[in-house]
Amino acid sequence: MKKTNLSALFVLTAGLLIMLSSCVTPIMDMEIADLEVIMRDADGNVVETLLPDTEYEIDFRVTDAAGKLYKNPNYREFNIDRLTNLQLLQQARFTVTVRTSFESFHAPDRPAYGFRLAVKNNPYPVKFHSYDFDWRNYRSIDYSGMDGEDGENGRNGANASGESEDTVSGGSGEDGTDGTGGYNGQDVTLVIMKYIHDGNQRLLWYEPERDQLFLTEVTSITVNTRGGDGGDGGSAGNGGRGADYVDEGTGTVIKEGVPGNPGDSGDGGDAGNGGDITLLAVDPQLFNYAEPRFQGGDGGNAGGSGRSYDNDGDVVGWGGRGRSGRDGRDGDLKYRTISVSELQAYIRKIDRPGFDVNQVLN
Repeated sequence: MKKTNLSALFVLTAGLLIMLSSCVTPIMDMEIADLEVIMRDADGNVVETLLPDTEYEIDFRVTDAAGKLYKNPNYREFNIDRLTNLQLLQQARFTVTVRTSFESFHAPDRPAYGFRLAVKNNPYPVKFHSYDFDWRNYRSIDYSGMDGEDGENGRNGANASGESEDTVSGGSGEDGTDGTGGYNGQDVTLVIMKYIHDGNQRLLWYEPERDQLFLTEVTSITVNTRGGDGGDGGSAGNGGRGADYVDEGTGTVIKEGVPGNPGDSGDGGDAGNGGDITLLAVDPQLFNYAEPRFQGGDGGNAGGSGRSYDNDGDVVGWGGRGRSGRDGRDGDLKYRTISVSELQAYIRKIDRPGFDVNQVLN
């Protein structure tokens, strides 16, 4: 049954791909009257301001000179270049995805994000599309570790048919696979200061070891170095049911059914450790804006054990249960008040377009 369903899914998917391929609209030779660009977040919501270190999808709508709207232009026929604080991840016929830069500092006299868009071999005017920074929702500087992946579940054993003496035993259930370990959070040092950006007072966070610069509102900001959680172990497959081999004439059981062996569950992955956080500032009051998260991750849970059943469907056995993953250890947190001269030494290392040392406040 599973093979049939899977085959049907492949056929359906292939059919959909053929339909989609046939519906794509070439635009290079089109007389274009309007080209609409739509930026969407991971939930499909239309957005006009962007967050750092975030993936977005770009949709395009083309209207020709006759006023006909095309919602499925061939995205490969666009030229997308001169990206500002963006990385082009994918450009396929129906999909364009970009990712914003990890750092959040941007020059005050330039758009925070943007790209130049043109249609290949088409006279439609080239245009630069820009996007503002999402100050309201930017609340975290993230150096956390990635979570591990869950293990795969084992398949159930086949049920016996009982058609002969050789077909009374159920098949064995497969073992679940182990979850993978979470990654460690990164150690981070952040120098905190106030900064005048485009006439507004902001918080500036400088990571000197990585030479990374972040700009935020003057509000509570999460500094996250938490360890990644371990992946859960895969659950085991159940043993297949046995079936009695019965003499059809007399109804006598010639050979009793034997339940298949249940599988063992997978182990949970170990969690990553939390990274160390060191915060530096001239004014110790600035430490109050940091909300450190440096805990170790949670170990993954062991998968569920497989079961074996008798002919009546009652449980008669259990497979082995894997171990749960260990929790990660917490990182360390340190605060250190520095002198103005130490702050100036850090500031001299910063080299970014639009950064003005004269706008730094202690």
